[in-house]
Amino acid sequence: MNVDMRNVGGWTLGLASIWDMRAKLSWEVRLFQEQARNPGIAGPNRRAGDDQATLFTAMNAFLTGWHMLDWLTFHAKNDDLWASISAAAGCQITDWTTLKTWVLTHDQMRICLAICVATKHVSVNDKELKDLNFDVPVHFDFFTPKSLADGPMYVVRGVLLRTEKGGIHMTQTVANALADVENWWDWLLKEAQVPEYGPFIP
Repeated sequence: MNVDMRNVGGWTLGLASIWDMRAKLSWEVRLFQEQARNPGIAGPNRRAGDDQATLFTAMNAFLTGWHMLDWLTFHAKNDDLWASISAAAGCQITDWTTLKTWVLTHDQMRICLAICVATKHVSVNDKELKDLNFDVPVHFDFFTPKSLADGPMYVVRGVLLRTEKGGIHMTQTVANALADVENWWDWLLKEAQVPEYGPFIP
């Protein structure tokens, strides 16, 4: 593998390969699951963002899911993987542009891009997303103890992901969407025969 100056310069905080990014995605999904099980505290000990912690961790996981595409492009160039990626895709892929075009035929990655664009730029005006018909309604769940002596009230801000494609409407939870993203990447990394350059702990 050719040396990547991003890692030599320490710009990536020690991330050296797509397998490090895959481990990051797995960690963020686990963190999301933990946050979902332990909603924020409402009361005098509540800190700003407590009720949004679950969504913050979900955002990070979706962003990582999308940015793994940059790392796949890096490996495709440095490890000569364009042929194996093309075989996995069932079409000719030779560069970032053709890779992105194919990746966006998969709903999991279109959702990743939509969240990535929207959380960075406020709206989803990216031309590749114009027919995604993507909606993320936010709802609040409150958990109240039987009595105040049993502890504080909890609140968690949650979402459902809704998409419409070809007249078919689909609603799914963030947890299911992230599971789909992880499964999609595991499939592609295996099919593309990306060599492992470090410990990947799922």
